[in-house]
Amino acid sequence: MHLGLALVALAVVACVRWRVRRGTGRDTPARPLELAYLGGGHRLVVYTALAALRRRRLVRADSRGIVAVPGTALPEGTSALYAAVLTAARGPRSIDDLLHDTEVAAAAEMVGARLVRRGWVLSARQQKRMRWYGMPGWVVALWCLTAFGLTLPHFSEPARSLQALGLLGLGVFLAIGTYLVVDLPVVTRAGNAALLRERAGLSDSASWSRRVAANGESELWRMDAAFAEHAGAFSGELPKLPFSKNRTFMSADWWHFTEPSDHASSLNVSGDPKV
Repeated sequence: MHLGLALVALAVVACVRWRVRRGTGRDTPARPLELAYLGGGHRLVVYTALAALRRRRLVRADSRGIVAVPGTALPEGTSALYAAVLTAARGPRSIDDLLHDTEVAAAAEMVGARLVRRGWVLSARQQKRMRWYGMPGWVVALWCLTAFGLTLPHFSEPARSLQALGLLGLGVFLAIGTYLVVDLPVVTRAGNAALLRERAGLSDSASWSRRVAANGESELWRMDAAFAEHAGAFSGELPKLPFSKNRTFMSADWWHFTEPSDHASSLNVSGDPKV
């Protein structure tokens, strides 16, 4: 009976997860900044903007960091993020400075808000609600653990001891399973489908910003290695041992490898991704 309740509760929570993560607008065309947000969050959005500005020769990077080219201006109708990055780079800035700049962060949030309205990214409210939708799993898990506690006085009896251990294992299994199910990724299935479709149809004739948005920071190394090095872009290659492993639980990038270097320290470059 308890096993049946556990399976039903977990199936209900899994169905709710499937519905919440469904998303909409699978066939809607995506802009480079939107693809970047789907593939790497705020960090990749900023690098995509830098790739577009570099292609237009509006920014450069040297040993001091990233700096805007004097006397340049953006065309009319350009995204607010490009303008925010260009304004922040009026003086030599590191990528860490750009990521923590207030105006740049606000412009990147606007990109995320557009994707929430489109149905490609879950809002904070939807993610919070999913924890409440997991209530059937939590209730049944709590009941199994309570039943385990009620069986403990008769634990010396062989049949009751096996029953108690079974209830304990079932309760722990259901609690862990419910936690894994309600821990939602930020990107919906529709958003993932749009990103995979863009990666599959990407060609070498695509713009710098679109290629960086679809393939990540390592694409910037292929296009302009000197700029990528001074900007502190991640090359996509695993460093030599020793390295530190920062694990992001239930995320698209399961492991992120970083290796301290003298050059990165001098630029105050951060290697932590924002997902």
